Amino acid sequence: MKDSDAHARHPAPGSNVQRFLKAQPPRHEPTEEEAMESYQEARAQSREALMLDIKLASGRIVSLPYSSLEMVDYLPDGTLLLDFGRRRVVTEGRNMLGCAS
Repeated sequence: MKDSDAHARHPAPGSNVQRFLKAQPPRHEPTEEEAMESYQEARAQSREALMLDIKLASGRIVSLPYSSLEMVDYLPDGTLLLDFGRRRVVTEGRNMLGCAS
């Protein structure tokens, strides 16, 4: 090996090495408000994926975990029966008539 080979070589402009060594611009860090909005949205989406919210006519909301859903029975008259073990949910209405098609 010659002494001339031991000297540091600079990568050619436009090479992949040069692009890798180029300083990256600083990333935008979210503000506290942006972070909280993202957290609340993700939490709501994950909760929706885990629980079925049933809104009663009285305004009361009952949430049941999808993991305990044992059976779904659709009746031709537009009734949907959801069996959650100890609890049974019965939904009725004209908007249910086309669900099985």
